[in-house]
Amino acid sequence: MFLPAFHIDRNLVTAREYAKFIKEKGPTGPNGEMYLEVADPDVLVHNQGGKWLPKEGFENHPAGELSRYGAAAYCT
Repeated sequence: MFLPAFHIDRNLVTAREYAKFIKEKGPTGPNGEMYLEVADPDVLVHNQGGKWLPKEGFENHPAGELSRYGAAAYCT
């Protein structure tokens, strides 16, 4: 089975918006599920001085390197 590439952009979430969510909830959920791939070099949300911030210059770019758990928690 092959699924071609596609885009889902009805409700785009920016790095700035996801950083705010991570600031409030943390990078992991209540059961230890990862919300954000913090070790990934391409992640656009970083912990700087104890604050979760979007990468400078990428604030309005689509959030990335989040897990399905993070996406579901954000949508909830």
